[in-house]
Amino acid sequence: MNVRVAQSVFLASILLLPVSAHAQQSTRQDFEEFAALMEGRWIGEIVLSTDVKGIGKSGDKSTGYAEGRICNDGHLLLIDVFHSGAHGNWNIVYNSAEKRIVTMWVMSNGNVDQSTISKRGSTWVESGVGSDAESQKTEFKNELSVADAGNTHHWNLTQTVNGTASKRTETWRRVDDSVEPAQGAEALREFGDLLVGRWVGDVTFIADWPGQVVRLDGKVIAYDEYRWINDGKAIQKTAYVGTDSSCSIIVWNAYAQRIEEFGSWSAGGTALSSIRKTSDRVWSLHLHSATLVGGEPVGGGLVLTFSEDGQKREVTGQITLDAKPLKELRDVYHKVSAVK
Repeated sequence: MNVRVAQSVFLASILLLPVSAHAQQSTRQDFEEFAALMEGRWIGEIVLSTDVKGIGKSGDKSTGYAEGRICNDGHLLLIDVFHSGAHGNWNIVYNSAEKRIVTMWVMSNGNVDQSTISKRGSTWVESGVGSDAESQKTEFKNELSVADAGNTHHWNLTQTVNGTASKRTETWRRVDDSVEPAQGAEALREFGDLLVGRWVGDVTFIADWPGQVVRLDGKVIAYDEYRWINDGKAIQKTAYVGTDSSCSIIVWNAYAQRIEEFGSWSAGGTALSSIRKTSDRVWSLHLHSATLVGGEPVGGGLVLTFSEDGQKREVTGQITLDAKPLKELRDVYHKVSAVK
């Protein structure tokens, strides 16, 4: 099934989701207002109120990263969320027949939710049902209030799992509301102009990686070199981290309409990632297919933030190893020279 057909089928499935007869009706204008509120790149502070399989234990704290995009000529709000080593997709549309804002939430740990959203005064209310990673029925009611001209979101979340209720709060702050990426060769050129050169990084290991002498929480110096190849159609990356080295190629995939990176490590692992611009000097990387030498899957995503002068690169994010979340990644690189 091609991407366009698959997306059409998926949107149709959302529109056909059952909605409660008691759910408050909304207008198309309500949907557009909510979409504008959610658009952009966000950072949130999350504290779990219960144990969540594949995510963490009650009381665990993590930083979440989210990006909201309005797609399909304004008919779809798509939100990607990364936290605690997991990746979630929140798809939100307006069902004009039912006059409801309806959503579907799918997370990499197996959580699936369906809900409706409505505005009540100055508060947005989401109500829905779903199932968690352990196939337990869930019910929830979440309330969103906004501040700081819409740039700060306060969520009060109530969830019931098999009759047991829990509550928690989250605060998310917009860090940039411009998420329109450059396309084609322009995207690769913009990304490459930031990267090409030699870099030295301060790296802290978030796992016991194969082939490394330094173990979890150990610190090493990393060396990266990026250079243009194939008449500017690709970027070659060579990296040395601890006792491991890697080589990868970064290109624009015209069929998939995205920047992709494919690489391998001397210790035996491989990775295929997609890369896109999320705001000025900020790029996100999502691992689509990555494994270590023993076949253990690696997942999650990274955020690359470049300084105004282009001489500093911060790498943050949430990574999973064999479906288990690792510590939050926070490495810093500095450019030491250009590469012709």
